[in-house]
Amino acid sequence: MTRVSPEVFEKHRAPSTVGQLCQAEARLGMGGYAARDGAHLLSLVIKATLHGENLRSLLNFEIFWRKCVRYVRLLMNLQEMRILTRLLAEDGLQDIPRIQPAFPFKFLHEQFLCRGLSSADRLRCLLTNLRFWKSTLTAAALAEVAGGQSCTIFDTHKSGCRVSIVFRLSHPAYLEGEMSAILKVDELEAYVVSFTVIPGSIVGCDSAHVLLISRMQGVKGALSACRRAQEVIGIQAPRALLDAVQGLAMAFGIEWLCAVRAENQPFYAPDQHDAFRAVYGCFFEAVGMSAGPKGFLRAHVPLPRNPVSAANRRRARKRQGIREALIEAVRARAGGLRRDCEQGNGVSETTRNARGAWR
Repeated sequence: MTRVSPEVFEKHRAPSTVGQLCQAEARLGMGGYAARDGAHLLSLVIKATLHGENLRSLLNFEIFWRKCVRYVRLLMNLQEMRILTRLLAEDGLQDIPRIQPAFPFKFLHEQFLCRGLSSADRLRCLLTNLRFWKSTLTAAALAEVAGGQSCTIFDTHKSGCRVSIVFRLSHPAYLEGEMSAILKVDELEAYVVSFTVIPGSIVGCDSAHVLLISRMQGVKGALSACRRAQEVIGIQAPRALLDAVQGLAMAFGIEWLCAVRAENQPFYAPDQHDAFRAVYGCFFEAVGMSAGPKGFLRAHVPLPRNPVSAANRRRARKRQGIREALIEAVRARAGGLRRDCEQGNGVSETTRNARGAWR
């Protein structure tokens, strides 16, 4: 009689009844998991389609045709889309689709973040941003941001005028960046900078995460508020918000700051080239950003100091000191929002000492 080794016997032995039941249960479990994912995704599609302007746009043939193209992109990225729907169902993020029903599908839009990106890259950016803030923000801060509320990262006042900078999920304009830093003057929104934490490979950086700025815009009718903010802070609104974004990046360990070029800005218009070039080209180049390998502007955080000329050395050094103090104030305040930070949110109000430093 031929002897069979135990290893060969186990390999060819028919599975027991218990083993067959376990395998069947596992298959049913995976099938049920996939079915739940599919049902959740379908419900998100229906809610987004029937929401406000999306429903009215179905009556416009041109817009309806573009939406059909986007649904094709959805099918091409279906596996990653299921990952996104599962992420949005996790604790801390469930409120986002409720507040913005189209949020899970914004990567399908041709103007999301910047021109020239593929749908797959836009989806990677969306996933990276959500995962980053979910893993770094405290539970309370994440709930506020995901729930459409704001986290204050800078606050000061002078002569009865209060100026603050808040950090929140972008809305209602949400195609130009996932997150926004907003300058407020007496609770009136005056200037907005929108940005997204994306993979470094998207912009040609070797860092795991970079912060991409894709919108810098003053709020309509708030020019006088921006001037009052400049009187209180000591620097212009665009530079103040850029410094605040630097402080936010430093607080969360992001080493690279990137920006879109004028021609790649989501709402770039050729007939307004000079205006876009001034904001998304000249401004970023003036603060020390340079072109990267993939066409984005970039610089290491903190941004390099501007050279000080002999003509206005005293004023330039004073502004430089104010900017550096603002960066540190935001860095300290935003550091209190980190999940791994044991301290609180820092002081509730920031004041400036005689030398111009915020404290």
